[in-house]
Amino acid sequence: MKNIILLEDRPEKLASVIRQVGEEFEGEAAVTKVLYYSNSDGHETDIENLREKLNVEVDVVDLWNFDDKLEEIYQENEDNLFVFDTDIYAKPVEIFEFRVNISFALKKKEAGRIWFYTEAGPYFKDNILKLFPQNVLKVQRKDSNQVTLQFSDNPEFMNKIRE
Repeated sequence: MKNIILLEDRPEKLASVIRQVGEEFEGEAAVTKVLYYSNSDGHETDIENLREKLNVEVDVVDLWNFDDKLEEIYQENEDNLFVFDTDIYAKPVEIFEFRVNISFALKKKEAGRIWFYTEAGPYFKDNILKLFPQNVLKVQRKDSNQVTLQFSDNPEFMNKIRE
C-alpha cells in the first residue's frame, strides 16, 4: 500500500483530497500525513483542529526544517509518495528552482515519487510543467475552500500507485 504525504500551506482545504484518495485508491493508497508549511510559530491549536478535521497526522514544516523533515519522511519508506502544492507560501524567490519545495523535488526527481499541483496562475503552472512535465496533477476545484485532483489523468501517478 502506498502512503501519500500532502504538502500545503492551507491544509484545511485538503479534506476533499483525503476523501478522494480513500475512494479512488481503496486498498492501494491512503493519505497518511499532511505537512503544513508555515512561516510562523504557535500552531498547536491549529494542528489539533486539523488532525481532527482531516483525520490524519499533521506536521508543521518551515523554511528551516523543510529539507531535514522531508528527507526523513522520504527515506523511511519507499512507498511514501508526495503531492506538493507548487505555490506554498515561502519567502519570495526570484528563481523558481530555488523555492524550497521545488529545490527538494529536483534532488529527488529521478525516483519519480513527488508530484505537484497548483491553483496559482500561469507563472507557476508553466514553470512546474517545464521542470516536472510528467509529475503535475490537474486541479479540479469544488469551491474556494476545497480542492480535488485529477489523479487518473496522470499515467505516471497511476502506475506508481499500482507498482
